[in-house]
Amino acid sequence: MAIIDIDFDISRAVIRFEDEIRPECLDSDTLLFEFINNDGVLSYAVIKYQYMDFGDENVVVPVLYPEKLLTMVMPRYGEAKVGFYVNGQLWQAEQIRFTARMLNLAMDPLSLNVARIQLPQKPGRVAVMTQTYNEGKMLKYWEEYYAAKVGYENLFVMNNHSTDGSCELLHPKTSVINMPEAPVQHDHFSQAQGYLQRFLLLKYDWVIKVDTDELLVCEGDLVQTLMNTAPGTYTPEQGVEVIHDTEKEAPFDWTGKVAPQRKHYVLGTEFLIRPIISTVPSTWTSGNHMCHELYKPLPGFYSVHLKYFDHDFLLSKNKKWSEMTQTQHETTTCRQITDLQELGLQGIFDLTLKEINDRLALPPLPLPAWFPSRF
Repeated sequence: MAIIDIDFDISRAVIRFEDEIRPECLDSDTLLFEFINNDGVLSYAVIKYQYMDFGDENVVVPVLYPEKLLTMVMPRYGEAKVGFYVNGQLWQAEQIRFTARMLNLAMDPLSLNVARIQLPQKPGRVAVMTQTYNEGKMLKYWEEYYAAKVGYENLFVMNNHSTDGSCELLHPKTSVINMPEAPVQHDHFSQAQGYLQRFLLLKYDWVIKVDTDELLVCEGDLVQTLMNTAPGTYTPEQGVEVIHDTEKEAPFDWTGKVAPQRKHYVLGTEFLIRPIISTVPSTWTSGNHMCHELYKPLPGFYSVHLKYFDHDFLLSKNKKWSEMTQTQHETTTCRQITDLQELGLQGIFDLTLKEINDRLALPPLPLPAWFPSRF
């Protein structure tokens, strides 16, 4: 049995033969794959290989990308064999089996493309991505905040068929990916975001995925801080909710910063501690709340959530969600839209005020002295 595995250190497939490779085979530099093609005809594919010292003399490395090897072998999996091309004949043929890692790669080949390009070789440092639907002034506010951190040309917006003109107001250098109109299904969103993140990681060292009402805050320069951080996947260390005290504070002035206008910060929920900062592909669950890869908190990073920072903004957000449609699957896994629809307009107004007042009743969150100056 010839076991085909993936070696991420060299971004290549490796073939481990069950039997010791004969000296005559090592004199050859060519592998021969034998399989029955789609027409039922016995066929062969000739592939060059390299013999590398892995401390195991039965291992060779095909000179082709692993995804090409998968494409060639998968349709004939269970029947295909591999051996050595010696004097015009197939020697030492063994049936092919893939490891679990190699089979996983068949489902997510972009992960290997990302691993293939080392960080110093990538042209971009940090990209920030989000997904939007009729976010109004918040989308432009998001853009201006992150453009000051990474530049407009490194911002990417997935537009879920917005109709309020908010995407048209973005800077020409901000990339907008227009998506077709469709009912809400959050696991579809997370999958699409994962594909965009993988594409961006081919070009950028770091990719940050945030919501439009989410500001990632740290004490130093965002880009420089990440460039001094070990590669991996991270969550913010802490989530912070900004709350509008409607009795003491005016409606938010979108031309100004948040901190001078809002003074009440409370501890955010665990849902703000999400694996959204990464140098490697993330396989996110719905809402990006978790991913299948290992992740850990990034000290000194805060996720500042603006959902409750302005009464009128929250009210418009709740109204917007109540008017959206969702798939049947979504209704069984997330009742956000259904619950709002059942409230009616007066119920939504009452809920909005209650959401803010409930959070105003929470104790203020102690924060570093530098914190208000960052946003």
